[in-house]
Amino acid sequence: MAMYAHGSFLAESRRSAQNKGSQRNEMFLTLERLEERAAKLQKEFDSLQEFADDLTRRYERHATYLCTEAVRMDIFRCILDQRLSDRDRELLCNYIGYFLYYVLVRIGEELPQYRTVRSYRRLRSREDRDPALKALRCRITGDLGIDETVFEELLHFYKDYCQPEYFSVLKIEEKPKEEVLKTIQAKVQEPCLAQGLAKVVNVVHENFMFDQ
Repeated sequence: MAMYAHGSFLAESRRSAQNKGSQRNEMFLTLERLEERAAKLQKEFDSLQEFADDLTRRYERHATYLCTEAVRMDIFRCILDQRLSDRDRELLCNYIGYFLYYVLVRIGEELPQYRTVRSYRRLRSREDRDPALKALRCRITGDLGIDETVFEELLHFYKDYCQPEYFSVLKIEEKPKEEVLKTIQAKVQEPCLAQGLAKVVNVVHENFMFDQ
């Protein structure tokens, strides 16, 4: 009986040793795979770093020619930092659409040849070719309390987030003006854009009638 117990103990010890040996082997294999993976990732990282360094050098060589685009990207980053929901953006885009429609109507009243202009791109391209049109548009928006810097930010916002491209009069959901202004105050962090949006909301409610 004692011999049987001793033999059983030895067999169990051998199995335990084999299991531990197998576990060590698996651990070593796992470590080798992790080391290979780490080496591969390091190689990929080094490659990306070289690519980033090359882009940086290229940017530095051409930075003096990119000032306009740099300003544009700053505006874009400001917009991305906003806490507006998609529904908020859609509503504000509708307000900007009404506002731009109102500006275009005013332009058409003084310059009849532009009564058919209804798109952002057409308006901008014609302003570049017709100083009188640009002067009139600047005067109209200025009279409404929106200077050129604010107007440009509104156009960037509209271009980036609003569809369709045309300045059609879009339906504004039934939401009180005060609630919209509170949304702008609470969620739009960039002061210039916030100022422009608040002006737009007031202008639209002063010049259009809504069932509210």
